[in-house]
Amino acid sequence: MPDHVLKDGESLVTLAKQYGFGKWQTIFDDGGNSALKSKRGQVNALLVGDSVFIPAKKAKTLSLGTDSKYKVVIAVPRGVWNLAWSVDKAKCGDKVTLAGETNLPDGNLDLALKGRELESPKLPKVTVTVKAKKFSYDWTIKDVQHLKDGSPTTAFPEIHIDATTADSSVPCNVATLSVQAVSDADKQTFDKRQSWNGFTNHAVFDQKIQRFVNLVDVNLTCLKAWGGTHVDLTSAGITGTAGGCPWSGHRWARPKGLSMVPAEYHDGKTWVPLPKGFVPSATNYQAVGFYKSGTSFVGASGGTWPEPFTDYDFNSATYTSVRSKWTTQINAQWTDCFPIRRVGCASDKSVTCCRYGVTMSVAFNETTSFGADVVMLAPGALRSNAGLWFMGDTSNMPAHETGHHIDNPDEYPGGAVDPSLSGDGAKAGIDPDCIMGQNMTKTKKRHYHAIVEMTAKLVNGKSGGSDKFEAIDK
Repeated sequence: MPDHVLKDGESLVTLAKQYGFGKWQTIFDDGGNSALKSKRGQVNALLVGDSVFIPAKKAKTLSLGTDSKYKVVIAVPRGVWNLAWSVDKAKCGDKVTLAGETNLPDGNLDLALKGRELESPKLPKVTVTVKAKKFSYDWTIKDVQHLKDGSPTTAFPEIHIDATTADSSVPCNVATLSVQAVSDADKQTFDKRQSWNGFTNHAVFDQKIQRFVNLVDVNLTCLKAWGGTHVDLTSAGITGTAGGCPWSGHRWARPKGLSMVPAEYHDGKTWVPLPKGFVPSATNYQAVGFYKSGTSFVGASGGTWPEPFTDYDFNSATYTSVRSKWTTQINAQWTDCFPIRRVGCASDKSVTCCRYGVTMSVAFNETTSFGADVVMLAPGALRSNAGLWFMGDTSNMPAHETGHHIDNPDEYPGGAVDPSLSGDGAKAGIDPDCIMGQNMTKTKKRHYHAIVEMTAKLVNGKSGGSDKFEAIDK
């Protein structure tokens, strides 16, 4: 007889019935199927497209007496067929149904689910109830593993879940469900301008997904600069402008010794002590970056410094080392603090299906001219801000200022505070014990909000969905 190529829903029990065999074993154990048997191993592992040899039927003759009654038992092959999923493709969180037909007696029947490309050890153990020759199983998809540990890791954007009977002696076709996930997504740019407490901020970074990890690139265009301070002396009765400071009532100022707090101001002719009774605070003085233009030192927001700054080698071993240490410090502070996961994903935390890591990578790219979004790098240790970093500062300042470049406000009184920010440790925009607070310590889940926003954009852009995401504890 010709070979039979298995079609959807067919199993050896349907072939036995179709070709008139009382036992499916007669087909499977025939020598003509030795290669197929060796390849698949089990009767319930045959796949659509497999070629099954159908042996010739052998007639059997019985010699019976005429004076007696005989009971002839015709063997009926038992098993499962037409096992099928309700859809061909789905993703984590989708609801699907697995149903089939059988001539097994009513009662419980164990089915097995298995990931074809990658094992998913937390897949459910399935027991269905056979009733009137039919059964079904409803499943909300979860715990399908898409990432294999290794160096490097291997991502599987598609895992085929094969379903069949758990008992290898019960013939059944294999029903296959393709479970999809977004493991990779091309780079997109986050670009947002904010205003907090009178301060403006422009956050820009690139993000892509590679093997279920968000790769966040913060590229800082940096310029050799010098640092000074301006102080608002209007409360001390100072008016007008002087010494190249362009704002009425304000003056250029400088500290004494190692302090960053101003002690003197320039009155247009010389440096003099701050007015008696005037107390510098976070709200009345601010550092200013200056760049050299000809023989003048021009402020980032206008004005000129009243005297020349001392020149220095921006790319000396000392300052190159500072920027290298900053890179390590920033990346460590912002990398792998919290996974980002789809809201509603019920999979175990050990399963990668809707969960994405975060790896931060900051780069300092030198420019020779001042412009929008340029970060000025200056010697000394005055009070830094998002656009002016002092290379003598040994605190966690670089990680804090990078937080602004990924759309986070300050969280200390007098800073660029968003008072609507509450929860996750913040109260009315203030949280001293965090990277954006006074102590510049812990990264909190809320600090990933822009990365979370980009994760949703990247994943939904690839899948066509509208899922929401959130940062979660490890």
